[in-house]
Amino acid sequence: MPVGEDFFGVGSSTNVAVTLTLATTGATVTGATVTAVLEDEDGDTVEGSLAAVERGSGVYDITVPSTASMEERKRYRLVVTAQSSGLVLVFELEREARRIELL
Repeated sequence: MPVGEDFFGVGSSTNVAVTLTLATTGATVTGATVTAVLEDEDGDTVEGSLAAVERGSGVYDITVPSTASMEERKRYRLVVTAQSSGLVLVFELEREARRIELL
């Protein structure tokens, strides 16, 4: 389940944490290969081959880089693929792109 900001940052990196658990037992999934691709509303790839870093306890961090070509107020999908022990899980996380203003 993804946690963190509810938007992708335009011109700044956005970190997304994903926790993988088995629905049948609730056990965390460690040692998985987790990758992601950022797509625009039309399904075109904006940023490909985003590798996740395993933090531990089934939590994987994915960083959408500040260089990702996104336009403010448009919607984007992070398509995440997780593979472990012959199982493959694919899910999407949709968010709006926003410019972060520092005060």
